[in-house]
Amino acid sequence: MATAAKSRSANGERGGRPNTGLTVERALDALELLAGRGDGVGVGELARALGVSSPSAHRLLSTLHARGYARQDPVTARYAIGLRCFSLATLATADLDLRTAAAPHLRRLNERTGETVHLALYADGEVIYIDRLEGAHPIGPISRIGARAPAHCVSTGRAILAFAPDDEIDALLARGLEGFTTHTATTRAALDADRERVRRRGYAVNEGSWRAEIGGVAAPVRDFSGQVKASVGVCLPAQRFSAKARPELIRHTVDAAAGISANLGFVVPGALN
Repeated sequence: MATAAKSRSANGERGGRPNTGLTVERALDALELLAGRGDGVGVGELARALGVSSPSAHRLLSTLHARGYARQDPVTARYAIGLRCFSLATLATADLDLRTAAAPHLRRLNERTGETVHLALYADGEVIYIDRLEGAHPIGPISRIGARAPAHCVSTGRAILAFAPDDEIDALLARGLEGFTTHTATTRAALDADRERVRRRGYAVNEGSWRAEIGGVAAPVRDFSGQVKASVGVCLPAQRFSAKARPELIRHTVDAAAGISANLGFVVPGALN
């Protein structure tokens, strides 16, 4: 006598009918695996990774290939992520405004620190403040949306420069690094040391390198591809940027950058494993 319900088959079917939720989950698992493997994935390898039969893995890959979500190397027969995934990502992010993605995190950072908050982009050796929230204190830095500052001096600029390609750094150095205070980095050696420090720490610190009386901390914002797209930072008078206050300012700033990055589609490598 047949049982009331057949056991689930390797391809996610129950009672001969597809389990849609499981099928979608396995398709997403397959796409994530393909995206993380530059050398491609074979049918057997995918089957083992997903815990399904080879025929089921082959059907899944064939469907993804037919829809453009996977491509197959004609020589090795291995599968890799397809161009349609990139086109969908481009469409999704094209309409995702950076300021909209950042807004709740800027507000939270502003509330947590009580200091002036900036969201900045980089262009031709400068940062441009595309959003700003006023601090709660009667005395604070003077800035406005649309204002510019030399990137090698301010923390928002240095948080971006730390991850800039070498040709951009070369162009910046060719224009010359103007010194504004005794703390301004004006040589390649000083700039390279700062960039390495920012990459290691995950944030940049400004201790009066543009205006002697102003300090700040900033962290990079990444988009879905992992590229540094912008930066977020707090800016405050030097007397409030004390050694005691600094750890909390850094923590809240790094948290805000991570939240904005997540809203832009960035996933920390290994976070899904």
